[in-house]
Amino acid sequence: MGNKREVNVSIISDVSRIDLSDGLLIRTCGYYHANDGGGALYLVSKPNNINMKRYTIKINDLYVMELIADDGFTPLRQLGVHFDGMHDDTELLREIFNFPGDYYLDEGKVIVSDYIELSSNIKLFGSGVFKTIIEYQSENGNWLFINGKKGERNFLKGNGYNGRGNYHFRDFTIDLRGDIAKHSRSAMIFGRAANVNIENIVFTNGKNSHRIECNSQSNFIVNNCFFINTIISDNSSHEEINIDFNNEKGFPAFGQWDHTPCENIFITSCCFLNVQAGLGSHSYNIVKHKNVKVDGCVFHTIKNTAIRFQSIENSMIERCRFENIGGFDIILLDASNNKIINNVLSKKESAISFQDYSNLNLTKDNDTIC
Repeated sequence: MGNKREVNVSIISDVSRIDLSDGLLIRTCGYYHANDGGGALYLVSKPNNINMKRYTIKINDLYVMELIADDGFTPLRQLGVHFDGMHDDTELLREIFNFPGDYYLDEGKVIVSDYIELSSNIKLFGSGVFKTIIEYQSENGNWLFINGKKGERNFLKGNGYNGRGNYHFRDFTIDLRGDIAKHSRSAMIFGRAANVNIENIVFTNGKNSHRIECNSQSNFIVNNCFFINTIISDNSSHEEINIDFNNEKGFPAFGQWDHTPCENIFITSCCFLNVQAGLGSHSYNIVKHKNVKVDGCVFHTIKNTAIRFQSIENSMIERCRFENIGGFDIILLDASNNKIINNVLSKKESAISFQDYSNLNLTKDNDTIC
């Protein structure tokens, strides 16, 4: 940092009491309290002297300060997120995630009460599924993370996978508190984008709808995730992971809508336990989803269908295990050129349903009964 002057203070609120200057370095012992884990080094600037490519903390009308992160990942505790299971950090997280960046969720419980819009190019890593929890403490609100402007019909221009993307989420738990939600509760709503990676995340206590909306996506990975204990209050189709085409009825979050199908969707080593439906699609389109691979997943205590492949082609269901399935293990509807191999099915009869010529060029081999 050269010869920049550095000042030490106890907590963030002490900054407003010192003489500030452009380029001043401020080192804190904590954020809200000394030694609360939020201590960090910040650079003071005038707002017009920075390009605002990342979140900055406003000190007053004349100065802001930017966190100087050591390893590229920004600990959210050092930006004021509480992790105490009491304070609602929805508005602060909205401000932070309005900027691209690599963010670290510290150990603790983060409270939110409404949806949070994400910028493109965000990494969000936690401390582990038993250590970092995001809890949705509100009876209102249907969504947690969304990759666009909610309700804006003309948010996206052009066609295809040109929305906000390039996300990587891992190593935390999302408790959606469907027990207090009035209507539905979903975790991640993504439309018309590319390059989303979701891994090592527990999704629990959802309600109706879908935990992940994979809508017109390219290169979408869900790996080693758990979907547990979804609350269902109606008889609609409620897959935990919904693979869908982009249309206004199925994706009311934002537009424009162009019916783009999904491609290169990989759902691997995931567990679906005590939910209505596991994953799949439930709408028709002229151009089908393609290259959807479901590999090594476990479906246990599913009230309805575990996997529904509708309007999907050139895809595969492999090495999955189905137990205690209320409906079919697998339904293929308007689907062609697919492979179902090396799975452990839940029953001898009616484990797989083929509809609308979905057995066309189907490869089915080496499936066994558990």
